[in-house]
Amino acid sequence: MNDLINNKFINIEKELYESNLQINKYYLFPAHGYRMRCEFAYKNDSYIMFDEGNKIELENFNKAHPCIQNTMVVLLNYLKTNKDLTIGLFQINFRTNGNETLITLIYRKTIPDHFLKLIKKLESNNPIRCLARSKNKIITNFNNHIISEVACSNEMYKLQHSDNSFYQPNYYSLSKMIEFISNHLENCEDLLELYCGCGSFTIPLATKFNRIFASDNNRDNINNLKKNLEMNKVSNVSFARISDDELSQAMGGRAFNRLRNIEINLFKFSHILVDPPRMGLHKDLIERLVQFKNIIYVSCNPNTFLRDLNYLEDYKVKSLAVFDQFSNTEHLELIGILSR
Repeated sequence: MNDLINNKFINIEKELYESNLQINKYYLFPAHGYRMRCEFAYKNDSYIMFDEGNKIELENFNKAHPCIQNTMVVLLNYLKTNKDLTIGLFQINFRTNGNETLITLIYRKTIPDHFLKLIKKLESNNPIRCLARSKNKIITNFNNHIISEVACSNEMYKLQHSDNSFYQPNYYSLSKMIEFISNHLENCEDLLELYCGCGSFTIPLATKFNRIFASDNNRDNINNLKKNLEMNKVSNVSFARISDDELSQAMGGRAFNRLRNIEINLFKFSHILVDPPRMGLHKDLIERLVQFKNIIYVSCNPNTFLRDLNYLEDYKVKSLAVFDQFSNTEHLELIGILSR
């Protein structure tokens, strides 16, 4: 693993070279204190991580943002003296905006009685908000979201994200990713965005396009996107909760109730932005992509990125950037700007 981590840049350059591609820009970030989201198992007064099948017990995690690191220590001490909160507790999630931290305590069956009362003292003495989840239930003293601020091109954007929604995990990378995409946009009309999350690309890119249609299959993502459009006073974005496969079918003519107020065929899409999970793009969707002149492909898996490029043989990669989102790991993020 260490050799793989140390050589990951050499490896990706070799793989891209074999595909007649080259990296135009590297974005490197601090090796510690960068993670805005962390998930741990919990057992026996310890946070638990798994590395290649090995269980690791820890009290802190130096890759986490300092807000999370501080909160991890405070929470662990609090749980040790408030054992009622640990009954049935098996997972703890953290996310931060750099000022306050949202903690999600996940329980196997039922949430402990008087959870809100038990956790209130912790919340009142720290920049912390807590919520508890069990099957089909969530309780909290506050809203289950936080608001991050992202600066890009001398503009400041506010982005709300909740404990169950997607948000870029690296504290430093999002503004650079937006900047890279913005600097490589030409002849913009309308944008189709898949896997939009809470709108972390949608909101900043809204000024670059006449109109945007954004889609995602996660209900929390869409709820946060709606709030973020209102909060940032963005009025040229339409959206729907729909999967990539369903959207592909809709583009082929199938009617969906969730799209009944949206005339996709009236958009003049000059670009499509895709930010898929590690498995990459759905094959049927790739077949639909050929109708777009420009593709912005944000990838968290170079292997599926290169696989999908093989299906997009009529496209040229005009620019390619590597983002080292997870320093000291084997993972890399890519953004490719493709044109037909």
